[in-house]
Amino acid sequence: MRYTTIENFIDVIGRIWLPPIVCALRKVLTARDVEDLRDENGNITRESVAEWLTTNTGDFQEIIDFSVDITLQQVDIVEHPKGLSYKPDPTKVGFYQVDFPWAKEESEITFNDCMYGDDPSC
Repeated sequence: MRYTTIENFIDVIGRIWLPPIVCALRKVLTARDVEDLRDENGNITRESVAEWLTTNTGDFQEIIDFSVDITLQQVDIVEHPKGLSYKPDPTKVGFYQVDFPWAKEESEITFNDCMYGDDPSC
């Protein structure tokens, strides 16, 4: 039997509280996090992700930039008495990708330096 594991994440660079230096974080998302990223229309947009990050990355006083890598299964939106819910649609086989690259190219370099480099300021 074969299993596929999907890891959804947001890479973030921002300024932490104390000392106020630039740091990086890879935020691995739960299924609930992915649902909370949706805007009022049920879409995941760069703006809805930015809004979610302001309340879900407490270590940062400022988010400088981020990139998003999310894989979603094709679903149908179903009306439910408690609101909208999403369920897999067997007629729509497969997955689709939600990717938002870094807003600035140098942000990716900063992220990699902070996460994996030798820069002592990160």
